[in-house]
Amino acid sequence: MKKQMKKSWNSAIRTYKTVWSVDRFYFLYTIVYNLLKQFFNVFYSVYFLRTLLAYIENGQSVLRIVALLLFMACVEIVFYHLDNHLKQVYFVNFETKLKENVNENIFHAARNAGYEVFCDPKFLNQYRQVLDNTAVKMAGVAQTSGAACGLCFALGLVLVYLVKVDLGAILFCLFSLVYSFLAGSIGEKIKYTFNHATTEAERKKEYARRIFYLPKYAKDLRMYAESDLVEGIYEEGTEEIIREQKRFGGKLALFSFLEACIGDAVIVLFPIAYVAVRILSGAQMLVGDFVGIAQSVAILGWDVEMLLDQFVEIGSSLRYVQDYEEFLAAQEEKTEDTVVKTGKIPGKNDSWVLECQNAGYQYASGKKALHDVCLEIHSGEKIAVVGENGAGKTTLASLLVNLFPCQEGSVVLNGSSLSTYSRRDLNRFSGVVSQDFQIYPLSV
Repeated sequence: MKKQMKKSWNSAIRTYKTVWSVDRFYFLYTIVYNLLKQFFNVFYSVYFLRTLLAYIENGQSVLRIVALLLFMACVEIVFYHLDNHLKQVYFVNFETKLKENVNENIFHAARNAGYEVFCDPKFLNQYRQVLDNTAVKMAGVAQTSGAACGLCFALGLVLVYLVKVDLGAILFCLFSLVYSFLAGSIGEKIKYTFNHATTEAERKKEYARRIFYLPKYAKDLRMYAESDLVEGIYEEGTEEIIREQKRFGGKLALFSFLEACIGDAVIVLFPIAYVAVRILSGAQMLVGDFVGIAQSVAILGWDVEMLLDQFVEIGSSLRYVQDYEEFLAAQEEKTEDTVVKTGKIPGKNDSWVLECQNAGYQYASGKKALHDVCLEIHSGEKIAVVGENGAGKTTLASLLVNLFPCQEGSVVLNGSSLSTYSRRDLNRFSGVVSQDFQIYPLSV
């Protein structure tokens, strides 16, 4: 438990630091926005409504009541204009910049992963998860933190009113306090598990969609029977998702039903019942006071429930941030960049010698592609490697540019192993154009 809390705390710190680096004013705007939002919510639902009813009950002039209504309408128009601007412009722009920041780190980690690691389905599932979820969940943590501040402020306003008017009404929020925490925690855990369970299936569907809509595959789809195979992959992914939806959907539906029938219904009915009891017990209050108490109890229940939901959502989002941190850490451990790079790439006019010294490589399937290969290539030479299919020509080319690390022997450049050169330097020194080169549509 302590270990998980420490992980969550570290993930929260990383999230807040990332948000701060993207836009240092974001937290300020979010907090102020939610404070204003909750202030107007409480003010309209309790203080304004109570004041309006008191004006009517005490016989205030129609002109004064109309002036009050017009004033509040103008305030509401100004606030909701600001509300829409922040939602449609500022928050959207921030999320775009946050995605760029986070995804660059993910791309860098994935690029540093070894080629064999990158081709591992387990790695691809993790890669898809962090790409899809990290930036969204980090933005969610930031927004939810601001919402939590606003809800705390709203609770303070309501409590101040109830302490002055009716302290006993505060007890009615306790049920929603316990219920919301339990239901929210279990529900978010189910959603997180469902998300992980469907990642591979979503990746299969996305792969099939890409094959069908990218122009570079159009020719093959029309010349060969590959379309049936791709459709089968898409259908397989769809069936897996449906199966997981059936497994988890019933649980989520049950919790949603219980939350609606028990939690929300109680929050709505308790204030009415409480006010009815107070009236029957002979309490001497204005109609505005009774309405204010009922509204305050309802808001108190709703806000307590929402506040706990915010904390549960933050905890759930931090699970995805932990996945992101573990992904980066795992690739940092595996990447060759963790080895000190001392090799210096030859300049454009410098001479060089590239050697295979008893090099060998075996694929994970057990196929031995190369064994005890000795080769020497000097700058300026033109070398042709000829062999039948499966002889190891592509594997040799991969070893010469350090795409695959040697499992036997070594490949050296000017006497230094390729592992002592950074990937960036090797890419500047050498390159491979394969027969199925597909990243860039370059003509040769």
